[in-house]
Amino acid sequence: MTVHPRAPQTRGASSAGSLAPAGTQRPTLHGIAWRRARPWLLALCGLAALSACGGGSSGGSSSAAACLSSAALTGTTVQLAMSLSSASLLSIVPAVTTASAPSNGIYTPLEIRQAYQASSLPTLWTGLDPAQAAAFGAGQTIYVLDLYHVPAAAQELNYFSQTFALPPCTATSIPATVSLPLAAASASQGCTFSQVYASSSGSLTTTPPAFNALWWVETTLDIEWAHVIAPLARIILVEVPANGSAPALNLIDTMGPGIVSMSWGTTEDSVGMPIDMFEDAQMSFLAGSGDHGPAIMWPAVMPQVLAVGGTTMASYTASSRDEAAWSTTGGGISQSVTAPPYQLRLGLGMRSEPDVAMMAGTAQYEALIPPAASSPTGGDTCPAAPSNAVSAPATAPSAPAGLCPPVWQPIDGTSIATPEWAGILAVADAQRALLGLGVLGQAQPYLYALLDRPSLYAQVFQDITTGSNGSCSVCSAGVGYDVLTGLGTPNITPLLAYLDTSPVQVAPIVSSLSVSGSASQALSVGVPFTAVQPVRWSLAGAPSGMSIDSSTGVLSWPQPTPGNYSVTATATDPLTLLSGSATLSVRISGSGPPTISTATLSGTPGQPFSYALQLSNPQLDPLAFSLASAPSGMSVDAAGVLSWASPAAGSYSPTVTVTDTSTSQSASAILHLSFSATATGPLWSANTPSATAGTALSAVLASLSDASATSAQIAITGAATGMSFRVSGQSVLLSWPSPQCGSYTLTLTATDSAGLSSQTSVVVSVAA
Repeated sequence: MTVHPRAPQTRGASSAGSLAPAGTQRPTLHGIAWRRARPWLLALCGLAALSACGGGSSGGSSSAAACLSSAALTGTTVQLAMSLSSASLLSIVPAVTTASAPSNGIYTPLEIRQAYQASSLPTLWTGLDPAQAAAFGAGQTIYVLDLYHVPAAAQELNYFSQTFALPPCTATSIPATVSLPLAAASASQGCTFSQVYASSSGSLTTTPPAFNALWWVETTLDIEWAHVIAPLARIILVEVPANGSAPALNLIDTMGPGIVSMSWGTTEDSVGMPIDMFEDAQMSFLAGSGDHGPAIMWPAVMPQVLAVGGTTMASYTASSRDEAAWSTTGGGISQSVTAPPYQLRLGLGMRSEPDVAMMAGTAQYEALIPPAASSPTGGDTCPAAPSNAVSAPATAPSAPAGLCPPVWQPIDGTSIATPEWAGILAVADAQRALLGLGVLGQAQPYLYALLDRPSLYAQVFQDITTGSNGSCSVCSAGVGYDVLTGLGTPNITPLLAYLDTSPVQVAPIVSSLSVSGSASQALSVGVPFTAVQPVRWSLAGAPSGMSIDSSTGVLSWPQPTPGNYSVTATATDPLTLLSGSATLSVRISGSGPPTISTATLSGTPGQPFSYALQLSNPQLDPLAFSLASAPSGMSVDAAGVLSWASPAAGSYSPTVTVTDTSTSQSASAILHLSFSATATGPLWSANTPSATAGTALSAVLASLSDASATSAQIAITGAATGMSFRVSGQSVLLSWPSPQCGSYTLTLTATDSAGLSSQTSVVVSVAA
């Protein structure tokens, strides 16, 4: 399907220096400087999450009573950039097509499995041994991400399954209060099906989105055909509210390892959509390349996402298929995203899509159960079958009791090919688990490596060499890779044999490093590491001016700024895309007095006011604070947090002074405060994340709304070792691979493009 234009988010660089520790919940503030986000241009290996620090140890207290905060605070301020343009999803329209019935019939699940050389279905779905169950995706999770709500999704899936001798899926409830990530699927439980609902802020909710007839067709198609290829995999349908904002899409990235099927997209120059929701290395992300001819689509264009194109299939035998590129399949060469490592061998310089293909332009079956409508005369009525409805397959059972009669439709589009490829990767991961191998994550490096092994490539893929989707220079299929069908269509059994016998990959190991320096001397130091082959380096959470050589791993800072910094150095193997990271602790001493920034702030009378002063401390000495000309009840604490428990209406201009207690050097600034009943500026909606020590935490910290601005800069203080942060739409996300026991307070400061600011505190609780 197609998403109409919205813009991706970009991230700002971290600023030098550190801020005072955060205080409590803040009302709306304004007046702090901000930087406009740079235009969207992705790095060679894709975007990496900004990180306050990497690596932290797993550990934690053995009892709740002894659970004191055990992770070191980094002392670093993390800076993020956020777009505040409207991120409504109302313009998203699925591109799945309700096709006319072809003259040679409609392809059934059994025919698709036979055509693409998948394993035969068993006569009975009970009593399978582990190897047999793995061949159908047992123990793996397929996430289907779609808009709107399908009330009868579970019944539709099981009616479809009964018709085509697929196993039923047990409906399983996932409460909105569940701790994320989810527990792994059970390999012995068989297929289960769950529906969860995303809120606009990117958290689980008990409120389902509205129903939409067009998306009903899309969503039901996605779950039915993912089930065709991986019949024993767990399926979790994540339904997103279309009147919500783009952060709702990001919930998928917090739910736990699995395969993510996304049969939709938007053009790469769109406005308002997140670009960084695909960071989990334990997940495989797939998206359709589109159904409207030559075009580059997001999220398919993202380096982490396997882009799926479409073909038509006239006939097949046990060993080959008569396939051609679909005349309206999407694809092309990006103007914005550089070629990821796995595509460098193509010599195109930029990311191209799709990566692979499957039948999309020839009709396949879909079972729909229409929702009943209330009759004006009382009771419910069932709608008439659509004009393109076809006769039920001969194997279809009677209609489920109490529901409207099922409707069968012929469907085509890359919306079919995408969940089918998701099923292939789910089976691959199930079989890898049985062999003691890790999940594939990104499958692209494995798949593109076949171009260097022509005989094996010919076994694993059918190269699609005919067909076109337009008149452009790259709009015709050809030998090898092309931008209509990618590497080609899969021969599933040989493909799985290749993916499941790949050798165990070894990730680079990066060692932690502590460095001391002076503001008067350039810094240069090599990061210690071990790796089996050359790596590429990246740096996250770095202050302005600090960089790392992408080839050598030498950290450089020509003009250091005084302060304590914790940055994350990451080494990535460009072949396997496996990576290793470590914390680099950098302490730069300087000279001169501390500084304090002036600010224009606002709040609400009678509501507690708190503001963490914006400071620099060149010599890293202890500081003291004082106030002059302040209204009664206002104070500043030893951490530099200005507070007023019950502000009185009016305008005030107190002077705050910071003093270096070792040198007696000091600086002052005037704060301009206004308290009125009408608050303006960015407004935070904060969450209360919780986790268990040693168990990975991925959560939405807070979401931001601001009707009067187009962008904002986010500053985060109080981070603990191992925490990393990123922006998705208008939400700030936290990732912590190995949380340590304790309670941690993070302060988030938003300063929008109108100069208005607000702060909020988020407490992250980690139990023993």
